[in-house]
Amino acid sequence: KNAMDQRNSLIKFVYSKLFDWLVLQINKSMEPKSKVYKSIGLLDIFGFEIFNKNSLEQLCINFCNEKLQQLFNYTVFKLEEKVYKSENIGVDHVPFIDNQPILDLIEKKPKAILPMLDEEGITPGGSEDKYRIKLLSTFGGHKYFRKYIKDDNCFILSHYAGDVVYDTNNFMEKNKDILDQGLLILLDSSKEQIIRTLFPKKQSSVSSKKRKMTLSAQFRIQLNKLMQTLQATQPHYIRCIKPNDDKEPLQFVPKNCYEQMTYSGVFEAVKIRKGGFPFRLKHQEFVNRYKCILEEGNKSCGSGKKGCQDV
Repeated sequence: KNAMDQRNSLIKFVYSKLFDWLVLQINKSMEPKSKVYKSIGLLDIFGFEIFNKNSLEQLCINFCNEKLQQLFNYTVFKLEEKVYKSENIGVDHVPFIDNQPILDLIEKKPKAILPMLDEEGITPGGSEDKYRIKLLSTFGGHKYFRKYIKDDNCFILSHYAGDVVYDTNNFMEKNKDILDQGLLILLDSSKEQIIRTLFPKKQSSVSSKKRKMTLSAQFRIQLNKLMQTLQATQPHYIRCIKPNDDKEPLQFVPKNCYEQMTYSGVFEAVKIRKGGFPFRLKHQEFVNRYKCILEEGNKSCGSGKKGCQDV
């Protein structure tokens, strides 16, 4: 069994390196020759995964979506209200779901679902049974966490997109990402060109800390880096609605679409925009468009903000 675990770790490690290498080559092929000071980035997100059986992969994906939804809430609601207040526009507060509590439930150390999973993996005698017991004792009274009555191996998280049942079987095994030093030596001795490209001799050594980092820990680090990048941008959103569960064309299920727009905060976003000024022109653009009103009365029109006041 240990040999199979090491084999699986090696496969995941090589696949991860290959994936990173492919992304790097694609990015290099699209790099402009001259220095760029402004850029447009596209982030394509698959969305929440809610299957009959959800495991650690779905938990990580849904955790990522919670993070992105929080950024959406901040951009659309908090910043929008801040703009209205700064311009003395009387708009009623639009309530929206703050998903910070469930983010803390999943990631906030020391007591959260993913950190506790990492801890159980390095605890002598640690097991999934003990992990489940710790989850229930720690979060039994949490608003967004509850036990799944039909199966003791499962728990339910109340995400902003709805309740999801997670099966903890194989959580610990999937979270392992330990690479033995002997496997690195094996990679270093390979004569395959693609392996030599992915693992050049000068970079073949991997620190003990890196080799012992769990899958969920790596995922959280990468996600936090992504969020830092997104927070430094001016985001715009395109919401894609899945019209049916059968992936069939020209089939529209109103209930499905309504639920997706409700859970993603689309209705609240429309409401707060309707309460303020959804169409926003720069001062000079406004003047250029509407100065004809004054010209009909043979009145002069200034430029910029003064021109707006004249109109």
